[in-house]
Amino acid sequence: ASILWSFAALEHVPSKATMDEIKHSLRLFIPALTSQGVSNSIWALARLNKQVDQELVEALLGRSLELRMQWSPQCVSNCLWALASMEYYRPMTTHNNNNNNHHHHNYLKAVEGELMEKLKFFKPQEMSSLFWSMAKLSYTPKDEWMKRAEYRLSACVSFLKPQELSNIMWAYAKLAVQPSNTTLISLQEQGLRRISSLKPQAIGNIMWALAKLQTKSIIPELVTAIEEASVAKMSDFNMQNTHNMLWAFATLQLQNRPSDLLLNSVQNHVFSHARVLTPADIANNIWSSAMLSVKVSDRLFKVLQYQAMEKMGLFNAQELANVLWGMGTLSQRPHAVFMGAFEKQAVDVMDTFTLHEIGSSLAGYGKLSVSPSPKLFRSMVTHLQEHTKELTTAQITTISWALGRLYIIPSKRSSKRRRRRRDQYQQQQQQQHQQFPSYNQYNEAYDEMQGNALLLNDKGDGDHDHHHPYDQMLEFLV
Repeated sequence: ASILWSFAALEHVPSKATMDEIKHSLRLFIPALTSQGVSNSIWALARLNKQVDQELVEALLGRSLELRMQWSPQCVSNCLWALASMEYYRPMTTHNNNNNNHHHHNYLKAVEGELMEKLKFFKPQEMSSLFWSMAKLSYTPKDEWMKRAEYRLSACVSFLKPQELSNIMWAYAKLAVQPSNTTLISLQEQGLRRISSLKPQAIGNIMWALAKLQTKSIIPELVTAIEEASVAKMSDFNMQNTHNMLWAFATLQLQNRPSDLLLNSVQNHVFSHARVLTPADIANNIWSSAMLSVKVSDRLFKVLQYQAMEKMGLFNAQELANVLWGMGTLSQRPHAVFMGAFEKQAVDVMDTFTLHEIGSSLAGYGKLSVSPSPKLFRSMVTHLQEHTKELTTAQITTISWALGRLYIIPSKRSSKRRRRRRDQYQQQQQQQHQQFPSYNQYNEAYDEMQGNALLLNDKGDGDHDHHHPYDQMLEFLV
């Protein structure tokens, strides 16, 4: 156990033959290991190899449970950190209910019961590790346990280092456990004192946690200090840190929006890292900008569309809805070739759309004054009809508003207006298509968009087909 721990502490990964020999010997000595020896072994295995020997880890956990009366704060925090770091131990979910999860769930229950009276001995680093590990494993202790943990936390909050502070706030938000206002303010005050030492990840996690907890007890000085620190350290931010912070500002809806200096720094930073943007990054950037009423710069908007088209097959329903809603809210109309790619992907994943996401998408179309393609609209109608009873009043209002914006009720005047708008849009599509000759695979999708006027019975006399998808949607909305 000591040899294994030494390799991990030195960050030296031994050869496979050496590692296999150590594991073999360790199995033989498990019955003789002390609590500290078990803790060191599990911690080292996690540090040296994320996908470790499952049977060996479970044997070590079994030995740890036998020695629970000897548990020290450091031993427990090391074991939990290791479990949370190992790749094959996933959070408990209905779709991931395997034996590994049951094994670590039972271990966590034992930890919860055994530590109830020992929390008062935990040091700041051990408290941080304890909170982070339970959140990572999606294990929420009982209320009484959390109260005692919070009581201990309040006594050592002023000693928390930046990463420890970030981990604890992240854990509260991840577990959806609301700390008391007193504790939350103390954590923020410690963050303000440590602001110069906060790394980008810590900054992003703290802002994300405040937004997820939906707290009103936010210290304005902390927000100002985070803005200034973010501008100074923007070059060190990765995309996840950047968008965690941006999403948090958008979600919190503070009285004063972020400074222009910060927002410009974020947009420039995203632009310079455009090639590594994921669909979630693209959607979050556009959605957050819309929530903050900050127009995306023309050059960034063009790059975001280009990257989205490159990765459109990876977009999920929520990301698609957020992108279109954001573009509509910002009144920034995308290229026709982007819309062709967007609609093709939306049709492919329509079964996964929630009613809220369909409403957001239609709202985006309405704000852009662009009609969805017949194929996409019909798939939306079918999906909504299957879930009509689940529609909320807010969703009905949003969808009805969008239909009204798109001039759905046919008349001679609206038909002429729609034909004029269709012709103008077709010309715009043709011009924009010439700028993107490499995207010929989307020809069919956006050619279909050119027939958007066919959604109405476009005879110029106001005649109306009552079996049309628009009418079907209006009927079940009513």
